[in-house]
Amino acid sequence: MASDDDSRIRLDGDTLVVEGPVVLAGTIRPPGDKSVSHRALLMAAIAKGESRISNLSTGADVSSTMRFLKCLGVGLQSREALVVVEGRGLEGLAEPTRVIDCQNSGTTMRLGSGLVAGLPYLSVLTGDASLRRRPMDRVAVPLSSMGAAVNTSPGGVPPVMIRGRRLRGIEYELPVASAQVKGAILLAGLAAEGRTLVKEKYPTREHTEVMLKALGASVEIADGEICLEPSEVLPFHAEIPGDISSASFFLAGAAMIPNSTVEAENVVLTPVRKRFADILVSMGAEIVCDCRGEVLGQSFGTLRAQWNGSLGGFSIGAREIPSLIDEVVILATAACLARGTSLIKDAAELRTKESDRIAALARELSKTGAFIEERPDGLLIKGVNGPPVAAEYDSHGDHRIAMATAMLACASKGVSRVHGISACAVSYPEFVSELIRMAGSDHFYS
Repeated sequence: MASDDDSRIRLDGDTLVVEGPVVLAGTIRPPGDKSVSHRALLMAAIAKGESRISNLSTGADVSSTMRFLKCLGVGLQSREALVVVEGRGLEGLAEPTRVIDCQNSGTTMRLGSGLVAGLPYLSVLTGDASLRRRPMDRVAVPLSSMGAAVNTSPGGVPPVMIRGRRLRGIEYELPVASAQVKGAILLAGLAAEGRTLVKEKYPTREHTEVMLKALGASVEIADGEICLEPSEVLPFHAEIPGDISSASFFLAGAAMIPNSTVEAENVVLTPVRKRFADILVSMGAEIVCDCRGEVLGQSFGTLRAQWNGSLGGFSIGAREIPSLIDEVVILATAACLARGTSLIKDAAELRTKESDRIAALARELSKTGAFIEERPDGLLIKGVNGPPVAAEYDSHGDHRIAMATAMLACASKGVSRVHGISACAVSYPEFVSELIRMAGSDHFYS
């Protein structure tokens, strides 16, 4: 990693310092997809036999899921880039002997709640200060309907106490579009008596149901409904495709910054997950998609993005938000540099993430020179149709805001700083080193 004082991008403690503008050019292979990694570990744990998983996400959230499983007696061994999981079947999971700390991972807590709901044990799940503010009643309600005894702290937040019981299948329409809630219900449904049916008004990430089906579970997926019969999953060997959400920051950066070209190799390319690329194309970006194969039911391949001139605005709402929930941050960032107005609505869920992302974005993006109007469920953005002004940014302890503001710093003219850049480690620990590599000295422009 470059670190000399003359470097155009460098670290100063927990602050990223960028002397922009800086072109991004090259190829990235982001860490294994976070959503797929969580689910692969959980499914390997409840399969009977040995599973081998390579290219797991290197982020802190997935490490939380590994610790969660170890608390249930699951054997996990790391061998260089390979993790070997000794699956015990659901009935082979042990009662946790202590409170399980999910740290900052809402996915670990919500999916994990579904996993332990049918076990005849007492499980208590907690997390860090940020996670203890996030809503868990949305999982507690359906799991209680299935027969588990689930209690949250006042306000429906962690810690969560679950007394597992014999479960029954339910028919449940998601009141909030959430792939994590859907996944929790389906994992609980594996051991429930009778059919479990989940209905969703708008499509969310389909990883849980697609992976369960690929691993032999009795799952039918059609017209916004997922029907699951009690079943077992098979052990497997798989290489996790790269995280398209992590890659989205570099890809959008290429679309935002003149003369930039970025290629992301072997990333998840399911229709829901690559929706953000469709939005960038609608804004005028040049993006080429090349599907290469499939693993655990997940399509993967290469995305190539390059600057194609000025971007235009966009409008997204209830139908698009569930599939873009992790990419709204970088799309809002790109809107600041675009011509015209962009509207993000029906996105109140962003207020319940690692930070209140609507409020945090309104504060940070206003530093670009763009007009930002914070709304209860989203943002109205009038772009500057050009590079942003240099600024002092704050990550708010949120990995996605840290990476998005780093892209703004690269696009700006002058010295910008991103304070709290270490937040990237939640999903993309290699982000800063990759950014420095992509912004090699041969790629500066003036």
